Amino acid sequence: MIYIRKNRDAIDYINEAADDAIIFHDLDDAIVGTNQHGELVYSYDKMHEVFMQDHGMTAEEAEEWLDYNVIGTMAGRGFQVLYT
Repeated sequence: MIYIRKNRDAIDYINEAADDAIIFHDLDDAIVGTNQHGELVYSYDKMHEVFMQDHGMTAEEAEEWLDYNVIGTMAGRGFQVLYT
C-alpha cells in the first residue's frame, strides 16, 4: 500500500500510473503528472528542492544524489523526468 501525505494530486497520478511505473517514496511533491505510457512524471527542480529542504542537502549534494540515485535508475523506462 502507498501512503502519501502531502500532495493530493500525487495520489490521483499514482492511481492512474501503470503497474510497472516506478514510484519514488518521499518525492510525492515532485510528481507533476503521468505520460502516455502511464509512467509518473517528476519535476527535476521539485525533486532537487525536496532533497535540499527535507534531507538537508546542499544544492550540489542534491544534484549529485539525483543524477546518480534517481536519474541513474531510469534506464529509459519506468518514470519520466521533466527538466524545467
